[in-house]
Amino acid sequence: MFGNTMLRFAMSMWVLDKTGSATVFATLLSVSIVPTILLMPFGGVVADRVNRRTMMVALDAVSGSIVLVATLAFGFMQAHTIVSIAMLLITLSALDALESPTVSASIPQMLGRKDTVLLRRAQAISSQVNSIMQIIPTFAGGALYALIGIRTMMAATTVCFFVTAGLECFIRLGTVHHHEAINGNKNELSSGKQTNPGRKSATAMFPGAVGMNDSKLSKFQNTKPTVRHHILKVFLADTRDAAAFLRANPTLLELVAVTAALNFFLNGVSSVGSPYIIRTALRFGADIYGYCDGIMSIVSLLDTLLTTALAAKLFMRQMPATIYASALCFAPIAVAFALPVSRWAKLVTFIVAFCLVTLSTDFTNIIATPTFMTLIPDELMGKIGAFISAASLCAAPLGQMTYGLLFDRLAVAPIMVGTGVCLAIGAFILTPMCKRFGHEEAAR
Repeated sequence: MFGNTMLRFAMSMWVLDKTGSATVFATLLSVSIVPTILLMPFGGVVADRVNRRTMMVALDAVSGSIVLVATLAFGFMQAHTIVSIAMLLITLSALDALESPTVSASIPQMLGRKDTVLLRRAQAISSQVNSIMQIIPTFAGGALYALIGIRTMMAATTVCFFVTAGLECFIRLGTVHHHEAINGNKNELSSGKQTNPGRKSATAMFPGAVGMNDSKLSKFQNTKPTVRHHILKVFLADTRDAAAFLRANPTLLELVAVTAALNFFLNGVSSVGSPYIIRTALRFGADIYGYCDGIMSIVSLLDTLLTTALAAKLFMRQMPATIYASALCFAPIAVAFALPVSRWAKLVTFIVAFCLVTLSTDFTNIIATPTFMTLIPDELMGKIGAFISAASLCAAPLGQMTYGLLFDRLAVAPIMVGTGVCLAIGAFILTPMCKRFGHEEAAR
């Protein structure tokens, strides 16, 4: 995380220095997302087919090698540096599409899926580390870039990748027996008897979903492919497994839809609404926007500390309440922008309310993500996790484009009201599904 954040910061500064155009860098970032969306499903299949630790070590080592080559070549390609930066972003994005499902699938494999509290604590700690590793390079990046330049920062990023690969060698993580698990005796799955004592039966793992009888299980059971099978056939077969598994479990699909919807609304408001409101609607300078962004980053870090402390008390039944809380936070923003108050009063109201939205969203994520892990078996974790990530990834730019159009045509107050109402409706629809998880607290 530290290396990635520092590398992207250095490249953004360099591109802006050379071109003076934010549009150029925005275009590069947009193009770099395409390989992630396209390759994410393939990365999910690979994550379920190979040893995940080996995969992580190999991908980080390859990433470090690519950045090292780019660093060495940077000085000899002055006429093509924009192109080389674009190729570097696209290549790292493709590698990330392969690694992200692997990392996500490794957490429940390491910790097991029985203890949801343990999974929520792990998710909270992961979010906390990610927040820290994004804040430090962002605050120090400007000084480092001015002091040592982009090539030295890229060299430091190379070291980060190789150190990460070395540390990952110490992770103890076995290979998932993909086909044996899926093609196991159907009677064992339906009766709860297991050849692997550490693994739940398929029906036992879905207390909140529709039970899987023999006919549903047969939908995602394929014969074991031989080594002669073409890679494409294996990929399509595994994709059919994941798709049939999702169809057999509507609860999981509901959670995916909720995740994508939240990403649509909240990413649109944060990435488009925040700079538009501060810079355009309230007419503050870049310095004030920078201070506000720093405040929200620090608050986000403090949020992760709070969610880590309260992880043991969070359950699915409480998720609608966290979404209702997010919806309610948009009310004071709408009121402030509807009244004839000073722009400073509007700014303070927006920052405070949006920090509370961030806190509520963090609680929602801590509740939802481990629930995904408990519902998906190890042999499908990479594929379905990749599908969930791709759905959220696609929802983000859609939300950004939608809110961009809205802010160009409407005032701030009605947009905030509409966002809050949509979130409240979503929480209301979600409530019956979350009640199916009452067993969590009883088990605790």
